Amino acid sequence: MRVIKCGLKGVVRDAESLALFEGAVQRLHRARTAAHLLCKLWLLERFRAAEPLPQGQGAVVSLFKDALMAIGSDTDDPRVHRLRALYQEAFPSDALSIRLGAAHNWPQNVANAYGAQVAEHLSRCYPRCLERYLACRLCLKGREHRAALGAALRAVMRKEASQPVPPEEAALLAPPRALLKGYVKYDVKNKKTVLDYLPCMLHMAAYLEGAGDPGFAVLPLVSTLVPASVFLDTDTLLAIIPDKSPLLAGHTKAFYAKEWRTANPTGKRGRVSQERFDDDGWMRKQERLYYGQARLWERVLDLTKLPVRGLSWCFDNRIHTDGVSIVVYLQHERDCRAKGEACYAEYPDEAYVHRLENDARAQYRGRTIVAIDPGKQNIIYAVDASTVRRAGAKLEAKTLRYTAKQRAAEMRLAESCAHAQAFRAITPMMEGRSLEDWEAWLSQQPSRRTLDVAAFRAHIRAFYAYAAAVSTFWADSFHREQRLDAHRRQQRSEARLANAFKTAFGKPEDVVVAFGDGARNGLVGRAPGPSTAIRRLLQRNHYAVLDVHEPYTSKRCFACKRPDAENGPCRTDVFAGRDAWGVRRCCRCATTWARDFHACLNIDRLAREHLAGFDRPDYLRAAGG
Repeated sequence: MRVIKCGLKGVVRDAESLALFEGAVQRLHRARTAAHLLCKLWLLERFRAAEPLPQGQGAVVSLFKDALMAIGSDTDDPRVHRLRALYQEAFPSDALSIRLGAAHNWPQNVANAYGAQVAEHLSRCYPRCLERYLACRLCLKGREHRAALGAALRAVMRKEASQPVPPEEAALLAPPRALLKGYVKYDVKNKKTVLDYLPCMLHMAAYLEGAGDPGFAVLPLVSTLVPASVFLDTDTLLAIIPDKSPLLAGHTKAFYAKEWRTANPTGKRGRVSQERFDDDGWMRKQERLYYGQARLWERVLDLTKLPVRGLSWCFDNRIHTDGVSIVVYLQHERDCRAKGEACYAEYPDEAYVHRLENDARAQYRGRTIVAIDPGKQNIIYAVDASTVRRAGAKLEAKTLRYTAKQRAAEMRLAESCAHAQAFRAITPMMEGRSLEDWEAWLSQQPSRRTLDVAAFRAHIRAFYAYAAAVSTFWADSFHREQRLDAHRRQQRSEARLANAFKTAFGKPEDVVVAFGDGARNGLVGRAPGPSTAIRRLLQRNHYAVLDVHEPYTSKRCFACKRPDAENGPCRTDVFAGRDAWGVRRCCRCATTWARDFHACLNIDRLAREHLAGFDRPDYLRAAGG
């Protein structure tokens, strides 16, 4: 499976097709934004009334889908009817004019995305919210209370009796069931049961808000008025095309639907499995499915203009588009008609080298180990420690550095910001106010993070007043064009990095990458960011990536290899009283190290020890560990 992103104007057949996609994107984005607000308001109402909240990700998905139905039209479903009544009561008249229209599979797809987003949000935010809640509730803020706070935090996460936290209070901070491995730290990462933490999160965030502490956005909301990409499959495309549209070329929608649908050989309704067909029948069904859908897509897209090389890639009849850009899914011709299902590459989020089995370790032995230390200024610093040699007073080796300044320069971020500021400067007044005045006014209204029902209702009214005034500015294609240009420049920057990595260290089959987990938080998992994106980039280029637990790799001296040999700041300018950035000096042997280079040497040492079947070296362990 290949995914290609390009400009929509270069691919659509005509202006009518472009208007069809633009109208669908704007309509679906407004419906999605309103559904996010309605779901949060409904959950806050139930939480304040002490009513049961949705249990499990499936219930959240169903809630969001019902919210979309309540926004689009009224039905006989009791919950949809209640959501519709709440929608008409709390939302202003501008929001009540939203019409979802025919969207077929889109509500289910966006509801699934919402459920996954809520689960991911809770998984990441709950540990940090719990720590901040205990610090505020028990008055344990500050460095001097760190040990006591850590003990209370561990007791709550293990459901142990703790003197500072009464049992009745601790019962509100974790689900009333057995935890995975008996520890919240692991249980909250289970996406199937993480929704059990929603009442706990609401309780803690509401207390923090009442105490004046910056709260947590417990539930995700759409934070921008710039339309996001929407997913369109063939059924959704057929649904959004108006009846008697010229795009149908004089045919009815039923005519196109019959082009790709095969009758159920059992004579019953519903999807039939592959076992009901013989091999030839299944192949004919898949070919009919592929070519029948392609005939409809060819009415709106000219697929010969896609920027793809080779004739063996076929359009998979699915796209993402925001009205300006388009993401096209392509599948190899040998797979698209034989399987009937998309095949995506899967990359593990974690593959720690010290957890590998003997058979897994054996396949990496003999390869060149490239150690990578992720960071902020140096997004990655890569070293092949097998090439280290001494040149006078210095150590030299094969290295590769990809910095934040390099990334910003290659992506031309400063130029993009200047264009955005210039576009804001020429924006005319809107209802007697400038864009900055409207943004300042919105910032003075209740925050979208609030968990107070009355305040959140006020936020909804203020948000739609702001949206009605500035919608023409944010709906302009300029913002989406900027987003597409940023994506293109990022792709080019990462392609240069991938080529430079291959030139410096060799082909994927000869290299194993030992990637430090400095971008990973022990409680919430791997944080999104440039370092994590580069890790995925190496995996997409077929490099084997192993994670290395990297505490003390910068702190413990590689030359001394003693637990008490710690690297401290190096003050090269005594008169200015300033420490040299990125330079460390050992307190025992006085060896001066470049911090990231030194960390890579220790990461390489850890990877080699673990691949050989040994434990972590003593000098890289915690004190007493």
